[in-house]
Amino acid sequence: MTQLIKVVFGEHSIITTNSLLIVGLVVNTILIMTAIHLKGWKKILGVITMPSISTIVSGCIFGTASVYMLNIIPVIWLGNFVLIYCYKWILLEKNKNYFLAGMVGIIAKVFIIFGSFE
Repeated sequence: MTQLIKVVFGEHSIITTNSLLIVGLVVNTILIMTAIHLKGWKKILGVITMPSISTIVSGCIFGTASVYMLNIIPVIWLGNFVLIYCYKWILLEKNKNYFLAGMVGIIAKVFIIFGSFE
């Protein structure tokens, strides 16, 4: 997969050199879209867990180091849940704009994930 990305976008493009950033943006966008469109937390729990599980199984981002990610999966799940919860609460219940809801959700997710490893 990495070779295909390098062929398509070039070896030194921002997409090739920052694949974790690109994947994170896509995953957070999907999580936020889920927050808006799905009803019921049981359905959302599946979406919260799938990105980290698929990353480990495929080894796409971290390669052979993906097995070490097993230790941080619960924190990633909690961060994804907080992102969705904050977004849904601010946008749908407080009737604020999507930009504010996204920024608060993403900042909360960052604090949870990075704060747990400090």
